[in-house]
Amino acid sequence: MRLPNVKTRLLEEFFEDRTPSYAILSHTWRVGEVSYQDLTSNPDYRQLAGHYKLDKCCEAALMSKLEYVSKSDTKRLIPGLELP
Repeated sequence: MRLPNVKTRLLEEFFEDRTPSYAILSHTWRVGEVSYQDLTSNPDYRQLAGHYKLDKCCEAALMSKLEYVSKSDTKRLIPGLELP
């Protein structure tokens, strides 16, 4: 599972037996959302309209003393931002 670190926004990989606790951002996908591909290959992902959702989720996770986040949508959970 790959999870973004809330401080660096860099993806870190974890295996089942060592997956840390993480916050889940549950939302509806729209045009301009930050995807797994954006985090790994688009240094300008903050230009996307939906980057604020990731930022706000990271802020909330930090307040809850969590170091990682993941996304889900209204239809299914997307573990570790592993998007098609």
